[in-house]
Amino acid sequence: MSGVPITVNALPTVTPTNADSVPIWDSESGTQGRATISTLGNIFARLDQAVTFASSVTAGTAVIVSAFDAGAGGGPVVRIANNNNGTTPSPGYIHTSRADGANCSLYADNSSVWRTVNSFTVTSANFAGGIIVGTQTSTIQEKDVEGDVAPLDDVLAAVAEGAAAVRRFRYKPASARANGR
Repeated sequence: MSGVPITVNALPTVTPTNADSVPIWDSESGTQGRATISTLGNIFARLDQAVTFASSVTAGTAVIVSAFDAGAGGGPVVRIANNNNGTTPSPGYIHTSRADGANCSLYADNSSVWRTVNSFTVTSANFAGGIIVGTQTSTIQEKDVEGDVAPLDDVLAAVAEGAAAVRRFRYKPASARANGR
């Protein structure tokens, strides 16, 4: 059989145990080595979870988009496409579970405004009603105020005093600056 090329399919089938080793080649560093079947199984399990985003992802597992040199081009991208159904389209979204276990989703509406909704699924029926991120209000009626509230005129006077204390300047002409900068 020496000198005759054979294909992988022509090799005999074996049943290795987890402790058995297989040869590996690190193409990036150009080194050779060996790995146990158990180690390879763990690597492939992590790759499967990262690629399929399986619900069985264990604690400590992360999906990482690695850095790369794209010159003047853009960097790594994660793209979540939309439901493009002609009748009931909806945006792609990022879903998280809050600490209390409730569902929360983040998405962009048709005007590119970021919204959040307390729902597992963002659908055509509920995406327009999400809360716009950054528009949450804070009113005095929602607070327990500590101490007395200062009169508005006093607050405005304090702001004006602070603004007057800020140094005002303009840059000198380049010829008058050190090193002409």
